[in-house]
Amino acid sequence: MSHRYTIATRGVVLSTGLTPNPTALAWADGTVLAVGDDAAVRALSRGDSTFVDLAGRAVSAGTDPDTAVDRLRGAVASGAAGTAADALPRLEPGSPADLLIWSSDPRRLEPADAASLSVVGVVRGGRLSWSQSGTRT
Repeated sequence: MSHRYTIATRGVVLSTGLTPNPTALAWADGTVLAVGDDAAVRALSRGDSTFVDLAGRAVSAGTDPDTAVDRLRGAVASGAAGTAADALPRLEPGSPADLLIWSSDPRRLEPADAASLSVVGVVRGGRLSWSQSGTRT
């Protein structure tokens, strides 16, 4: 496996609960390598990593932004999700690096405000693209 990791920090990582309140994740070769706090995940870098500043945005598992947004809004509208965050798929180390980067932290939104969430970035097979302004450091 390459040591050219992408490390995303200063965000909200919707994980399976491996780490309380994870803020960072790393991926390489299309696989999520780590989920944790900023310092622990940054420590994985061997000097050739790409760093991404999530700036408070949330990251969930997912491949199709339109479908994810529709499911999120439907689950919240029907009452099937207690919060917007409950409607989003979780990720964990070892899962594919197919990720959605959301416009804000869904845990801080009231259900009625879930419609304001949008996908602003997508990672497919480990490749990041932004649909709105993102920040690389």
